[in-house]
Amino acid sequence: MKKKLFLTISLIVSLTACKKETSTTNSENNVNSEDINFNYSGTAIGKFGDDVTDVEGNKYKTVFIGKQQWFAENLKVTKYNDKTPIKNIERNFTDYVKDSMWRKNTDPAWCYLDNMPKNKYLGLLYNFYVIDNGSKKNACPEGWRIPNNDDWNELINFLGGKEVAGDKLKEMGDKHWASGNLGTNTSLFTAFPVEGNNDGYWWSNSDGYKDLTYIYKSYLSLDHSKSLATIGPDADKNKAFPIRCIKN
Repeated sequence: MKKKLFLTISLIVSLTACKKETSTTNSENNVNSEDINFNYSGTAIGKFGDDVTDVEGNKYKTVFIGKQQWFAENLKVTKYNDKTPIKNIERNFTDYVKDSMWRKNTDPAWCYLDNMPKNKYLGLLYNFYVIDNGSKKNACPEGWRIPNNDDWNELINFLGGKEVAGDKLKEMGDKHWASGNLGTNTSLFTAFPVEGNNDGYWWSNSDGYKDLTYIYKSYLSLDHSKSLATIGPDADKNKAFPIRCIKN
C-alpha cells in the first residue's frame, strides 16, 4: 500500500513538473521584448496603449503620439493577416554579389537579421513587395496598416519638426544604436536600427523619386548621432527594412 502511494505521488509530481515546463516555454512566435529599452529621458510626450497581437501570436507594445497610435516595436510576422505565408529568403549580409537571391527576388519576402532566429525580437526585415503585393494583402494586424509619408510627416511635425524629432523617436543608449546616440525616446516610439547601428530605416507606403524607368520608394530615416528625422525618397523595392504599423 505504501509502495502504491509512493508511486502515485511520484507520478503526480512528475506530471506537474512536465506541465509547468511546457507552460513556461515560449514558442518562436511569442517573442518577448525584454531586450528593448522602452525607457525615456525627460518628459514623456507619448503614452503607451494596449498591446496588440498579430496573426501568429506576436505581441506588440503600442503608443499614442498626438492623434496617432503606433506600434512601439518593429513588425515580426511571417504571414499576412489572412494567414497567407510570406516567403523567407536567407541573405548574405557581408557579400553584395552573393546576396543576389534577395536582390533579384520580386516576391514578398522577409529575413532575420544575420539569418538568425534569435534576432527576431528586433523585428524582421522585409522587402517592399510585402507592401506592394498586387493583392492588397496586409502584414499588419486587422485595423492597422503600413504608414505612408503623410503619416510619417504628421508624426515628425507633432514632435517639433524634422530637425529635432529624431532624438524623441530613438531608443536610448547604445545597445542597438552606435555609440554617440542622442536618443531620449520621449515619444516612447522606441526606434532602433535592425541592420547596422548608425542609421535606421522604416518603410513608407509611398512613392519616392521617379526617373524615366523606375519609381523608388520612401522611408523614414534616423541617424544615431543627429536629431534629424527625414523622409528618404530613393529606396529600391528589394531593400530590406523593418516595418512599423499605424492604427487606421
